[in-house]
Formats: sequence, C-alpha cells, structure tokens
Amino acid sequence: MTSYTDPSTYTVTGTAVNGCTNSAQSVATVITPSNNLTVSSSATICIGNSITLTAAGSPGYTWTPCTTGCNSSTISVSPTVTTTYTVSGLNNCGIVITKTVQVVVTPPYVITATAQPNTICAGSSSTLTATSAGHVTYQWIPLFVNGSPVVVTPTVTTTYTVYSIVPNCGMAQAVVTISVNPVPLTANLNPSSNFVCAGTNATLTANVSPAGTYTYNWA
Repeated sequence: MTSYTDPSTYTVTGTAVNGCTNSAQSVATVITPSNNLTVSSSATICIGNSITLTAAGSPGYTWTPCTTGCNSSTISVSPTVTTTYTVSGLNNCGIVITKTVQVVVTPPYVITATAQPNTICAGSSSTLTATSAGHVTYQWIPLFVNGSPVVVTPTVTTTYTVYSIVPNCGMAQAVVTISVNPVPLTANLNPSSNFVCAGTNATLTANVSPAGTYTYNWA
C-alpha cells in the first residue's frame, strides 16, 4: 500500500523468480481534504426564547446537544443556560470535521418602579423612579414620557406603568401606584351658641366638605 501526496504517474515493476519482469503504470490523483463546514455565529438570547442554528458545507450533519432534528442542517434550540453546540460533518475525503457555536442566555430582565412619596395630597407632587441592572430606556404610561426620574402631580389615585425595551429579550415592565388624598375644599366652624357665660362650655363643630375621614387639630 502506497500513500500518495502529489499527483503523478506511478510505475510498478514486478520481477519473477525466473528473472522475467513486467511493469504497469497508474495515474494517481491526489485530493486535498477540504474544510468547508460552516456554522452560525455565536448569539445571545433571553431565557425563554429560541434561536435557529444553521450549518452548511457537508452532505450530512450531527448536532450535539440536541433533542429533535439532530441530523438536519438547521436546528431550533431554547437553552436555559449558556450552551455550546457542536455540529459534525464530513469533508470531501470522508473525514469527520466539527464546528462549534455558543448561545449565550441572559437571565430574565427585571426593572423596578418606585414613587416617593407614594401617598400625596391633591395638588402635591411625587417622583417616579425606574431602576434596572443595565442601561435601558424607560417609557412611562399613561404619561408617555421617557426617562427616569419623572415628577408627576396626579389629581386622583393613579397607577403608572414603566416599559423598557431590552436587547435580545423583548420588553420588561413594572408598575407603581400613587394614592391621592383629597384636600378639604371648605371647613366651617359652628359654635353651639354665639354667647356663653364665663365658666360655661360651648360646643364647637367642624363641618368639612367633601366628606371623608380627617384628623382635626384644635388650637
């Protein structure tokens, strides 16, 4: 058995024990092994999402790790942790070659919303603040205002929702409610009598509108 490394015409000569010889020629074509297997570039997804990986350049494929469609040129995967996928194929000489692709999985993106203070009197203001682990853009609804912090002056109890577009992960949101207490519109003090004798008592009654639960301070 002879291994050929260059294309050429090779001659083999055989000699018998009686001294007779004979020869034969053969043309050897040397094929250079190729490495044409390609695979998708590494990618980042949010947990819960899926991504399609694609390979090319081989008559057949084997993906690992894999659950379905493992011998197809494309597979759809939904890893819950960062995972490296390996695809194997054959080159033009029947030699197995492999390529890898990494899918990075980011954890669920969380934003929080706070109001300071979260209970105000009508006519007062509160500051809305959104926070998150990364640098994102916030939009507040029903304000249709971007950014954080945001100062608001609601006239009634209001729930605000803040949205954020997270790269590779879609949209995250959080809610916060500001409770608004009404301010008394009128407060009348009515004595039980306009005239009292020294040393006697009079009853004072406070009438407040609109009706509600109030704390009274007498002075």
